[in-house]
Amino acid sequence: MGESRGTRTHAAALVVLLVTGVLGVLTGPSAPASAVPTAPPCQQTFGGAVGGAVFGGREFTIRAGIPPDGPVRVSRVELTVAMDVDEGEVRMEWGSSGQRQPLGSSRLFGGGSSVDITFDNLSGASTWPDNARTGRFSPQSIPSSIFRFGPVRDISVWIESYGQSTGYLRHLSATVTYEGCDPDRDGLPNELDNCPTVINRDQADLDGDGWGDACDPDLDNDGVANAGDNCPSYANTDQLDWDADGRGNACDDTPGTAPAPPVSPQPPQPQQPPPSAQPPTPGCTASCVYPRTVGLRLKEKKRRLTGAVTSTSNQCTSQVPVTLWQQRAKADLRLVVTTTRRNGTFRTSAPRRAGRYYVTVGSAAEPLCGADRSRTVRVKRR
Repeated sequence: MGESRGTRTHAAALVVLLVTGVLGVLTGPSAPASAVPTAPPCQQTFGGAVGGAVFGGREFTIRAGIPPDGPVRVSRVELTVAMDVDEGEVRMEWGSSGQRQPLGSSRLFGGGSSVDITFDNLSGASTWPDNARTGRFSPQSIPSSIFRFGPVRDISVWIESYGQSTGYLRHLSATVTYEGCDPDRDGLPNELDNCPTVINRDQADLDGDGWGDACDPDLDNDGVANAGDNCPSYANTDQLDWDADGRGNACDDTPGTAPAPPVSPQPPQPQQPPPSAQPPTPGCTASCVYPRTVGLRLKEKKRRLTGAVTSTSNQCTSQVPVTLWQQRAKADLRLVVTTTRRNGTFRTSAPRRAGRYYVTVGSAAEPLCGADRSRTVRVKRR
């Protein structure tokens, strides 16, 4: 939208009605007796770039294409919508007139005009929140007809705008994944396999991020790729290696000696610590700060978040506050403050609500201890 398309987009309320046939599946045409049946593909994507302005309502249709041979069933549906709309409420629904079910809705009130989202019934994410213009979300409901046997039909999308407001649809596609597909032949179908294209019968997942160790580019989920990580199996975002032997402190039995704390080049100014501040650490003045890091892991079976605070000073790790946050589109939400044990470890119950969470350390009450934020972990819906 915008002046380049000849129309200025105003506040709009768009209703996107997804008139879906059975996305469920497929019995292809009969093959000659001498023909060898074609193995069904694990995925098929229908639709793509469309492009079309909407004035008072317009229908767009995804052509289903040619289904594979043999009866197969859909296990996953990913519906991708890309459109331009400045402000207003967007509502999306599955189904035809009189049989509609809600798919997702969001109030858009700033942040640009582009909207690029995907609805995925196996994403484990939340439903579409307000003012979220990008991301992957769970649909509010799924019609049972999508997953039953039968031929794939075309998918129609109706976009309606009110008053003088307009919208512009850029892309509409549906990707279906068929049940029981196992391209890596490890005995686990795609919908249950955390490495669909790499053999990994044990399904090991060290960091609990949903990607198996056999195909995870970052085993410990510390933001450093395995190839460049000096502790591939231990989260250590700082990559500290005091003895420079190629093994990070987090996984080195003999890490060496910590360097001296950094000292300000300016002459230290006399100042009195606040009453709540902890006493100075021997060997350090008020002008230096001991660096520290905080890690976070999710233990899914126990529904528990655990982690540890590390530092060259034990006064910066023992009995210190750790704050748990929920990541949100607008402003992150502080949930709870817990305290570390004497060895710097901590634990707390995982939140019931699905979402992304992280922890932080550092406050004015700890003037000699650095601040840090952990990696983000995803908590799935129970």
